[in-house]
Amino acid sequence: MLIIYRETYKVIILKRKAKKLRRETDKPELQSRYERDETLSHKLFRTSVRPLTLLVRSTILLLSTIYLSIVCGYTYITMTTIAPVFQELYGFSEEASGLAFLGLCLGLGFGALLCSFLLDRYTQRAKTRPGVFAPEQRLPLLLPACLLMSAGLLLFRWAVQYHIQLVVPILGTALVGLGLAATSISLQTYIVDSFGIYAVSAISATMVVRNTTAAFLPRAGPPLFDALGYHWGGTLLGCVVLVLSHLPLFLIKYGERLRARRGFQYGDHARETEDP
Repeated sequence: MLIIYRETYKVIILKRKAKKLRRETDKPELQSRYERDETLSHKLFRTSVRPLTLLVRSTILLLSTIYLSIVCGYTYITMTTIAPVFQELYGFSEEASGLAFLGLCLGLGFGALLCSFLLDRYTQRAKTRPGVFAPEQRLPLLLPACLLMSAGLLLFRWAVQYHIQLVVPILGTALVGLGLAATSISLQTYIVDSFGIYAVSAISATMVVRNTTAAFLPRAGPPLFDALGYHWGGTLLGCVVLVLSHLPLFLIKYGERLRARRGFQYGDHARETEDP
């Protein structure tokens, strides 16, 4: 797939055009606005520290990363408890317990398709209205995604606590998957639109924190549920997600102001020659 994809990163496109012009005009001084005379070691160092620099300096990236990491971590807590719960409480065999993941998988798949469709439609309509399209217009789906995530956590945990018909907890995991898909797509497209040519660095910073959280946060699951039970442990997780539901509203209201505060560029409309 990577072979047939068309290059869309404009830094690379302009560098290729400059290289072609140098070859055709025999003028080695021609360069694109993004080319620099620097050693390979300096370039590697600069590109390696940029994700951390963006994460530390950008409030919107830090908040988005924290939110996405918690949502992803809670999803992995759910994933690591599905098989044991259905084996111990619903009598599934080790082989059959894999079927219990269908709800989560369907939720993720349907959520990705639905969110992509709705986000594209909303974005297309927003771009036809007067004024400049703002990255914050990628965020309206975050609030319903947050509510779905919280409802899924509560439904799954309370259902397994009282051994309710197995369709109910599977439906809960589907809502968790739906919420995760909508959250991930909305926030990642928001980050891409916000950071322009530095979108890859911003996304990589988010992915490192998110994956680290997803790796270690599930270890807190068993002690939490042993102490509070599945029902109250799930309630605690769901309430944390509900508290975080204020983040989309905060970013929608103050995101543009926060992006304007920084000295380096955000998005294609700002100064793209500066480097964090």
